[in-house]
Amino acid sequence: MFSCSIITTYSSHALTSKTTNVINGSAPYLTFDDGRTPVINADGLLEISLSNGDKYTPATNTSSQTNPIVLPNFGQSFADIGMVIPADSDSIELNSLISAPYNYWRDDDGDGQGLNGITATGSLSLSIVDKNNQVISRNTVPTICNAPYRVKLTSTEGKLETSYGVPKSIDFVASNVTYYINPKPTPSICFARPNLEKGTGPNAGLPNENEWSPNNGFFIQSSYNKNFPTTGANSLYFDLIIAGNDQALTWENVSHDGITATMNNSTKNSVRVTLTGPSATYSQIRDPEPGVIIKKPSLPKVFELIGRDSNNREVVKYGFNLQRWFVYRGDKKRSAEDDQLMSDLADEDNNPNPVPGVAFALAQKSWCEKVGYKLSDITDLTNAYCSDTIGSTNDGSCRAQSGIKPLSLGNNYHRKIGGGLLAEWGVISKYDESIDPSAGYWTGRTVEYNNITYGFLVGHQGGGIYGYAPNIFLRTAFCVTDHAPIL
Repeated sequence: MFSCSIITTYSSHALTSKTTNVINGSAPYLTFDDGRTPVINADGLLEISLSNGDKYTPATNTSSQTNPIVLPNFGQSFADIGMVIPADSDSIELNSLISAPYNYWRDDDGDGQGLNGITATGSLSLSIVDKNNQVISRNTVPTICNAPYRVKLTSTEGKLETSYGVPKSIDFVASNVTYYINPKPTPSICFARPNLEKGTGPNAGLPNENEWSPNNGFFIQSSYNKNFPTTGANSLYFDLIIAGNDQALTWENVSHDGITATMNNSTKNSVRVTLTGPSATYSQIRDPEPGVIIKKPSLPKVFELIGRDSNNREVVKYGFNLQRWFVYRGDKKRSAEDDQLMSDLADEDNNPNPVPGVAFALAQKSWCEKVGYKLSDITDLTNAYCSDTIGSTNDGSCRAQSGIKPLSLGNNYHRKIGGGLLAEWGVISKYDESIDPSAGYWTGRTVEYNNITYGFLVGHQGGGIYGYAPNIFLRTAFCVTDHAPIL
């Protein structure tokens, strides 16, 4: 009886002790590997992992533009980089991560079970841009030409909390990290770069075309037929810009029907391509009766340029479809012979009082035909857009005459493959100092208005279109082969 009383008293005391002391367990946590690695701060939320097992967090990230993280395998996309954000998304709420189908959380005490047993606030977001600040999708396979890529992960403030348990929550601070990523390198030609002058602002390519980079030149297109250049003339040149290559390459010259693409100044990062072909001699330029037909190449022709390493193995190649060839009439503008020719042409046209500027354009037209070519049309030279009307009273107005489509946004060319000689090559005098830097180029385009014939020239610097009537504008010209169909 006495012993039972003692037992009863002890049991009562033990029960009271258990109900008045709090038992501290473990806090809930996020995990993305079935509990092996608890994620309890922003560092874990912003981690990335590669297919070879390498992992990077904000604390261990040492990547930079000059020291990027390199993907371990060829052909991998950004979706192959492991991160908390699912591969088919660019953002996610933390509350979604703790729900089906993910269920990326644990509580070692078993807290948080049942309906609304655990909640989360905060979010994660991802942005990927290439070195040109172009936004890139998650399934994009990166290229060495657009590397390094900036992969930015951002987390907002957040909390993971169970409905019971002690402790029952963890907090996440807002944070972000930028990882610089390169693909596994393979040699590639990235740009075909002619002279870049007059390649910015209104002369830059249209935003939706994705053909022109003001700092680098023309992007490489999907086929040789779509690559720069489609037009050519003697002494014009461009550089091929190469990435992912470790040695200077050897290039063989390529010739077709009197036109040669010559490669020189080869380094591991570039090679210069110079076009040489039919052109007018100095005596022909000065003579309104040149007397000799200049060879007219049969176009179009595809030029394929191949760079080889020291073992003669093909490393990179580039091709373009040359469709028109131009012959420049040098610095010849006007002479007494031209005055006589203008008078003769006026008589032929039964026009006793020809407009001098138009007559001079006719003289250039005659010269081009005598060497076996034709005087360039506006569409051969530029893609400028004219918003003036034919009846504009402004001397020099483009009078509703536009270049080749797709047109620019104003009376100037925009850099465009197939957009005409100037739209492709820019300021022609930068290639050949014998070309007058102040000149414009007469074209074969004329318009009749109020019994006046207007002739049109294309400006040398920006490819604008100008129509003149009463004034004498002494300008040069480009002769061109006939239009050739694209292969």
